[in-house]
Amino acid sequence: MSKKSNTAAPDSAPAKAADQASEENGSTKTTGKGQKGKQNASTGGHPSRKQKQQLMEGGRVSKRGPNPTQQKLGLNSWESIPYTIGQFELQTPYSQHVMSRFKRNLAVNAYLAEVFPSAHGWKHWIEILQCIETLVDRAHEKVDATFKEVEGQVDHMFEVIGLEDEDVPQYINSRTFTYAVTTPRVRQILNYLPRMDRIVKRMEALWMAESGISSTYIRQEAMRLRTAVTKYAGALFRQSDRVRRVMGGRATAAELLTDLQDELSEHYGSGLKEKDKQGNDMLLPGEPDIEGPLVGEEENTEVPAGAKDVARA
Repeated sequence: MSKKSNTAAPDSAPAKAADQASEENGSTKTTGKGQKGKQNASTGGHPSRKQKQQLMEGGRVSKRGPNPTQQKLGLNSWESIPYTIGQFELQTPYSQHVMSRFKRNLAVNAYLAEVFPSAHGWKHWIEILQCIETLVDRAHEKVDATFKEVEGQVDHMFEVIGLEDEDVPQYINSRTFTYAVTTPRVRQILNYLPRMDRIVKRMEALWMAESGISSTYIRQEAMRLRTAVTKYAGALFRQSDRVRRVMGGRATAAELLTDLQDELSEHYGSGLKEKDKQGNDMLLPGEPDIEGPLVGEEENTEVPAGAKDVARA
């Protein structure tokens, strides 16, 4: 004796018609067991009943809280970073492009590289910040030398041609950027952007005055300045990435210090030499040997506490 089924066959015509009608109305189909069926996403551009309920309850609003690592370090959110407001009026597309790249990253990364270890009392934080400052200063020397070279050439040509400040062109797409300055280094980096504008605009004036300068030369020099600034910021970003490794538990503060000291040894050698290239004695009678990461710097440079053997192999 066969047992009759109480549910309709899924392929029957009445079931298909009922399903189609419910889908067109945007309603929810209910099976014989009281379970909700699949809701059609297409509602003619209007939110469905479930979507309206989510909007009323605020279910679509997601709030990202601090992760366990940030809670452990005492940093509940990036909004706790102190800052001051800086405004930078930029005109050339080169400086505006650099600012758009720095807009979200520079302020936080500078704080991580220059403040974070001391703010949370890491071991060796004094030595860590001193090493970071030395490495970033080295990158600053390079960008400053590039700007001085290009700026000197342009100003010399400006005087030879006899142009005045009134001959400098203006740009239609002038924009004023408001930026959060978290460290002096951020302001130092961003101050190169108006300086880049000045150099590029003066090169444009030379080109418009038919001084013999080509548009290709302008583009090459402008890109050279832009690259120098981004590399300077990249040196700072590299140090912030090292700090993030310690924050994430992938390294310790002692390992971070070792990495920084190894990089310093590559740049500054193994210590101050007792004799120069001509063989003359560089130390005064009775003066002890000087060790430290700042090899070749000024004579009265103070060696940081605990920074001995920084550059030894």
